[in-house]
Amino acid sequence: MVALPPRLQSLLTMKKLWAEYSALLVRTRISSSLAESQAPPTSATSKSAIAARARHIGSRWNAEARMIQFEFEFAAVEAERHRVAKELHDESLPLLARLIRSVQAQTGGTPNLGLPGSAASNVAESNAAASSAAASSCAALVDEVHQSISAFRDLLGELHPVDLEELGLLPAIDNICKRYMRRCGRLILFFEQAEECQLSRLQQLCVYRAIQALLKMFVESENDMLMIQYQRINDQSVITIRCADKLVSSAQWITAERADFDAFEAWCSLAGASVQLDSLGARDQFPNDLVISISEEASPVMASEEFDVDELSQARLSELDIILAHAKDEWARLINRDRALFESLAVGAERKNISDEIDRFILPRLENIVLLAGNLGDQLVVQDVTGRMELIAAGVSAVMSDLHPRLLTEAGLIPSIQALVDRFRRASLIEAIVYSNLQRDRIEISDEAKFAIYRVTQEALNNIEKHSGATHTTVLVEERAGSLIVSIEDNGRGIRDTRNTLSRGLKNIRERASAIGAEVNWTSAMSFPTGTKVSICIQLLSG
Repeated sequence: MVALPPRLQSLLTMKKLWAEYSALLVRTRISSSLAESQAPPTSATSKSAIAARARHIGSRWNAEARMIQFEFEFAAVEAERHRVAKELHDESLPLLARLIRSVQAQTGGTPNLGLPGSAASNVAESNAAASSAAASSCAALVDEVHQSISAFRDLLGELHPVDLEELGLLPAIDNICKRYMRRCGRLILFFEQAEECQLSRLQQLCVYRAIQALLKMFVESENDMLMIQYQRINDQSVITIRCADKLVSSAQWITAERADFDAFEAWCSLAGASVQLDSLGARDQFPNDLVISISEEASPVMASEEFDVDELSQARLSELDIILAHAKDEWARLINRDRALFESLAVGAERKNISDEIDRFILPRLENIVLLAGNLGDQLVVQDVTGRMELIAAGVSAVMSDLHPRLLTEAGLIPSIQALVDRFRRASLIEAIVYSNLQRDRIEISDEAKFAIYRVTQEALNNIEKHSGATHTTVLVEERAGSLIVSIEDNGRGIRDTRNTLSRGLKNIRERASAIGAEVNWTSAMSFPTGTKVSICIQLLSG
């Protein structure tokens, strides 16, 4: 039997368990209906109460199952998005705002030299022309910086929708529609025909992310206008998406970008939504509408009088509660067994996506600011702007490097570790040196293993900075007996108890090493009188 890769095993395990649990819920609903039909003759009110209780149980357990799935598949990715948004907000936006104030303060006007007669007139005309050109260049630069700030804010809104948390789903959808309308220059309209949204917080996040994926697909399509309508119908939130072109099938344009469609489908499923493509209603002017319907989750607590049922039915319903509780606990235990590996894969993929977004929408604007600064003429201003832009670009590059180290792909493992250590030394003021007996292009391990070793080294350096109190550290990359060994050693306080290796940061190192089949060990430092040595060892690929 062929062994499946860990990534595929984890995905298949999750999908199989989810299918089994969903089947259990279906069987539970059937049993609930049978319990109702086999109960002794009761009043219509009692039968209605039994049905209401059964529906409540099914809805509640569906909601809890979705929450477990969210924690397993999506929570780590959302946390990573929030972390990146915070770093960009704290580091880059203040520097851009200061850049605008600095440029405006330093280009306030051109002095009059006070020469007599026609010479003064000629100089005045020359100064006026120069002043006008400088003002035009300054305005263009300031406008580009404003555009860069707007691009940053749009990216932050993509990563961490604060408006969703503070204002709710409907204002957040309105804002994201306006944001994408600015981005693509096409008309995107949002209409709401309900005063408030009654979906749970998880459902609102899922719907927001689904709309976000749908808008990305619209931007990549050739449609001229999109209309999104929200309304509440019979305890359901119904979202209708209508393309301006009646001849364009929703199934045609929404499935064009496969990755975005997969994201749309996953978020809709997690929200418990049903999606109808191409309604083809006989009397509908727009037969190609896309309709998303989401049932509102039941309240976790219902009035006791709503459950006023006979004793036999109450016993059966209580037994159903117990069975589902055991099933949920077992399901959660099984999927949590592979949770660390799945989260690592999901977060790694999301980091690559974010890195691509930064490369596509942020870096070109920063490069354009540097070009426009050269048109100002005043070398002092040019140097100041260039220096500030280098700081901003360095900050963005640091975020990109943390997300998906492009140097790792382009130059290899050792140059990437060297760059990582150089950045660590500048930020922490801890002396750090890299030693290696390998040639840069002769490390025979997979790209996935290189990435994991890079992250292990990064996590080890972070732990040294935060916890060790060290003043010196070394990173040794060597080949020994057919294995690649990377050792990170410091002169800090050391690990006094081996149980400390279960702390958060060190536990992450173990999980990353395990994911690539490597061994990791903690020992006392050998190069220093005190301190710790962390070593990761992986077998080299056979030639």
